[in-house]
Amino acid sequence: MTPRRFLVLLTGALAMIGLALWLSSQRYLPRDADFGAAALPGLAGQLDAVTGVRLVGPGNATLVSLAKTGDGWRVEEAGYAADAGRVRGLLVALGELEVVEPKTAIAANYPVLGVEDVAAVSAGGVRIELQGLREPLALVVGRSPGPRSTFVRRADAAQALEVRPALEVPREPRAWLDRRVVDVAAERIASIEIDGERHAPDAVPGQSGTLGNLEFDAVERASDFAATGAPRVATWRTREGLVLRFEGYDVGSDRWLALTASAEAPAGNERPSGTPAGTSGEAPDAAAEAERLAARARDWRYRVPQFRWEAIFRRPDAAEAP
Repeated sequence: MTPRRFLVLLTGALAMIGLALWLSSQRYLPRDADFGAAALPGLAGQLDAVTGVRLVGPGNATLVSLAKTGDGWRVEEAGYAADAGRVRGLLVALGELEVVEPKTAIAANYPVLGVEDVAAVSAGGVRIELQGLREPLALVVGRSPGPRSTFVRRADAAQALEVRPALEVPREPRAWLDRRVVDVAAERIASIEIDGERHAPDAVPGQSGTLGNLEFDAVERASDFAATGAPRVATWRTREGLVLRFEGYDVGSDRWLALTASAEAPAGNERPSGTPAGTSGEAPDAAAEAERLAARARDWRYRVPQFRWEAIFRRPDAAEAP
């Protein structure tokens, strides 16, 4: 190789290295500057001010409306209590969003990330609107490139971002419902009355745990509920005086419940000691618990898993039958 050719090749190589270093600096320096920055600055300190959450899908269609109430949240489409933990989880996640890296700011490229304007009927994302803040906030949530991050874009901004943690935003109202019917620990059950006959909670093995985290599969307004025939009736009493009366209905292959709650004096007019309460080791306040359950359940009917339904109405003689 001649010295002249070697010099030409060396000059070209140095030029290519310089170009690569320049491109690298242009690509990574902004990312380093943004990495870990709050995607929604200031939101974390305003979460308690949020009074409503609206999820808007393709064609600007409202998918879910969540409204803050005096004692929690409500799914407006269903008129029923929302899972406050799930709502709070979404708000906290939004407040904690960190930038992984900036993505495109070109509108034509938004569909690749799913962050285009949801006014389009072909839009792939969902817009989250937070109400009650000092300034309106709307965030378009698009696709997730993996389990740890999500593509987003503020509705009023051009720049799309990859953020973490990944956001889970269910688009069906039923996914936001508080599905608990009752949650009464087995140790609290004092007696169970089926078809007018009362028996001890341990007369049927395992029956006393039936009301622990009992959840519905579907809920329907009492005014819309249609059932034929007389219902099964079961009355469960706790050691603190909570009385839960269940009416059970067979509707085809489904099993439905109506629930009424009240309070009475505990046996012996004494509040039992050592009863699980969930707070400070104190026994539950039966009157307050009954009032809360009655207010929630009085206008509703609940479809529950068949095995739970059967356990609520199981008599000792039926359990012992071959």
